[in-house]
Amino acid sequence: MLILAAEHQEITNVYEILNSKYMLPHISETFHGRDVFAPVAAYLEKGVKPEKFGSIIDDPVKPDFIQIKHEKNNIHCSVLHIDPFGNIITNLEKNHVPTGTLNITLQDICFELELKKTYGETKPKDPIAIIGSHGFLEIAVNQGNAADIYHIKIGNKITIKT
Repeated sequence: MLILAAEHQEITNVYEILNSKYMLPHISETFHGRDVFAPVAAYLEKGVKPEKFGSIIDDPVKPDFIQIKHEKNNIHCSVLHIDPFGNIITNLEKNHVPTGTLNITLQDICFELELKKTYGETKPKDPIAIIGSHGFLEIAVNQGNAADIYHIKIGNKITIKT
């Protein structure tokens, strides 16, 4: 998931953290945020160049579940996250979302949604397609839980006809 965040922030270089000089002396098996990433972030803030931590990664791996596939008249994307309100957050960024009415297939459920700017543009309990605060297409139900209603889980596939 960090590669998606890096791309979203227009980060162009990724480094493998290998130099133990910039890590805590004991690295746990489960808490790399504290033992590796926090110290490296502090050193970056102090002005240490990223090259000091390790070698550049020329071919970062993107997990399949974050890759978008364009096929003829379809965009295949995935559910990245379900927020506490049950909004379905996809990996489809704003600049790849078709304009107008979206023909969406979630699991085996097909429906049309017009892309809206705010939840107030639809009635309570109606489904809505919206670009969320992080710039990704979200499928939601106004004052409802879309993930529960449509039985959606993280990693499920979504198809949008273009």
